[in-house]
Amino acid sequence: MKRLNNKAFTVVELIVTFAIVMTISLGLFKIIDSYKDRQEAALYKKELLNYRNEIIKTVKDDIYKLGLKGITGEMPTGTLPTNEGIRQSIKIKFKDNSEKYFYFGQSGSSGCYNRSTNTDTCSGRYFIKYGNSTQKYIKYSAPSDFIVFEDDVIYSCDAGDVVTTSRALEIIDPSTIKIKEVAEKYCRINVRMKNTELKDEIVLRISSLTYNTTSTETPFSGGNIRKVDNKPNITEIELPSATADSIPSSLASTYLNSTYIGVGEIKKVRITCESNPTIEKIDLINQWTNNANATLIIGHKCTEIKDEAFKNFTGIKTLVFEEEEAPSLTKIGKSAFEGVPLKGTITIPKSFVANTRINSRAFYGNYLTRIILQSQSVKTETVGDTTTTTALFEAGTEWAKDHSGNNTPIVILK
Repeated sequence: MKRLNNKAFTVVELIVTFAIVMTISLGLFKIIDSYKDRQEAALYKKELLNYRNEIIKTVKDDIYKLGLKGITGEMPTGTLPTNEGIRQSIKIKFKDNSEKYFYFGQSGSSGCYNRSTNTDTCSGRYFIKYGNSTQKYIKYSAPSDFIVFEDDVIYSCDAGDVVTTSRALEIIDPSTIKIKEVAEKYCRINVRMKNTELKDEIVLRISSLTYNTTSTETPFSGGNIRKVDNKPNITEIELPSATADSIPSSLASTYLNSTYIGVGEIKKVRITCESNPTIEKIDLINQWTNNANATLIIGHKCTEIKDEAFKNFTGIKTLVFEEEEAPSLTKIGKSAFEGVPLKGTITIPKSFVANTRINSRAFYGNYLTRIILQSQSVKTETVGDTTTTTALFEAGTEWAKDHSGNNTPIVILK
């Protein structure tokens, strides 16, 4: 009889096999359990982020629509529920002077909150409320009981957060002088919240610029100017008049000098001629625009630019004559822009027709590529020195020679 082979497992082999299977199974269980934990954590985090984003959108929509004026730590007005405690509360004031409250706390049973005795024993689910007693509050209850809010200061408008931005100085007339905007700063609303099942906290943060209300009104002879402790970053100036008496000397020496505004920081000067149609020399304009590559805009109501009005104002690089409405300018005086390093192209207003004058050396020493005369009725005898009716490019007039002594190309539109 043929002998049989013994192919059965030994006890040792069975134990080893069982141990390997159990090790693999335990590893798989751990992987599955870890994956499940990560899934739950991601779900909790998404839930909390959605909750936060919904609140941020509601408040930011109001700020975008109404503009933020300020934030203060104040309790909401009106009758409040006795089953909702208040941990932190702020009042948000908008630029139309309307107000809304933003606060958070915990819910509880009736009577857990007593405003008159300042008692708050509510310990239920956290919530955030936003609104006012007139338009009613929107309540945002936390998605679960595991979400808690940190009970600390939830807003700030620190002086250190002042942001320098472009502002405009508006001189309406000698009796009304003001800086339209002087400074802006960030106000922030921060609510730190977390799910106790997670390690990471999530911050509900709302940030917005608000007007710096710490400015004071400082009087000067004939009116007021708004003044701040720090020098404002003014980049644009508008003058309704550019005559010797348009800027009171007391104002110029105290507030509009290099200490207050700075040298070479003004990027744009616009003269509207609302108060006086003639433009005279004002040295402050040269100081403001020194080395600033500034743009000078002459309004359509200006009728005359006096002799040497902008002579050697080296910070002006661009000259624009406004023509949105019918221009009135009919005279550019002798050496009005002499030594001004104008670049590119300038277009003389359509108001320059017969019997108008661009006097000698008006644009002498420029860096222009060309000067455009728009009116077909402009004749060579009406352009140039007032004492001559010679040709447009005659050397004696030199009204448009460049910095190298060459005649600037002139284009007369047909």
